[in-house]
Amino acid sequence: MQLDTSSQAPPQAPPRPPQDPTQAGNQGITSQEKDSQSSPKEVLKRKPTRAPSSAWIHFTRENNRATCNYCKKIYACNATSHGTTNLLKHLRTCEKNPNREIDKKQKTIVLGK
Repeated sequence: MQLDTSSQAPPQAPPRPPQDPTQAGNQGITSQEKDSQSSPKEVLKRKPTRAPSSAWIHFTRENNRATCNYCKKIYACNATSHGTTNLLKHLRTCEKNPNREIDKKQKTIVLGK
């Protein structure tokens, strides 16, 4: 009686140990990923914020409106669409503003009496 050995599976080879103990859990990771894992995370610095405009000393904010502290005139002020340029221009022409600079060389015209 002869045994048929063709249907038997070939013997399996024993599993190979990892080549380097540090690579045991890192199989399938590229060298770039290794570098990013091994190096400490870089701390991202925040962009410095801009100082508030000097216009806010002379105006009071209410929702999306700004009111002049001197003449009580109301202006639109929104961070995205309405900046502070119009507020600063108003301060130059506001007659009730005590800090307004008047050009001494500029002559004023008096109309009628």
